[in-house]
Amino acid sequence: SLTLRRKVRAQAQQLQRQYQKELQLQKHYEQLFENAGDLVVALDLEGRITTVNRAAESFWKETRDALRGRPLAALLHNEDQTTLQNALQKVQTGQPCPPIEVRLKGSEPRERILELNVQPLVQDGVCVGFECVGRDQTHRRQLETQLRQMQRLESVGQLAAGVAHDYNNIITVILGHTGMLLQEAGVPPPVQESLQEIQRAATRAADLTRQLLAFSRKQVMQARPLNLNE
Repeated sequence: SLTLRRKVRAQAQQLQRQYQKELQLQKHYEQLFENAGDLVVALDLEGRITTVNRAAESFWKETRDALRGRPLAALLHNEDQTTLQNALQKVQTGQPCPPIEVRLKGSEPRERILELNVQPLVQDGVCVGFECVGRDQTHRRQLETQLRQMQRLESVGQLAAGVAHDYNNIITVILGHTGMLLQEAGVPPPVQESLQEIQRAATRAADLTRQLLAFSRKQVMQARPLNLNE
């Protein structure tokens, strides 16, 4: 009947609209997957790569066809492969798994460090694979290493400043006494020469103290003109 045909046509249009909506939603998620700044890797239950996004291709400098089917653990440092396997086992059994840090194979002498967040891919309540979202932490680790080096240098500078101050007190005593002795009348010439040598050595030591203080940034360097030709 006409009413039945209209009802069937309305249902078909509704299904068509629902299909178009789901298709657009799928394309939206595909764009999010491809354009994500972090690398995204999907694995099967054996830990083999099933698909990757554009960021993962750029990170490993390989196409997704070349990466597909390869165990993700094979791309990691030998010592970190067990870390990934343990994370996959925890996720598969429903245990909480914090992000892990792994190193890439063949990244010496500059180690490339990857932070991975592993989540299960669930279908009908059953884990059918894994999704790994990774972020390159290499630059961050380098900055942390530089920061620790700067902190050590600052500690050395503080130590140098303390030594320089104590050393300067000793030099002041030496310079003061040699100065008074040189002003005394009747000092034999050999003794006077020795006192002058002590005074020159103490003066050089005082210059060294100023350099130590400048190194520790406790004293501003005194600039002076210098002829580069000389």
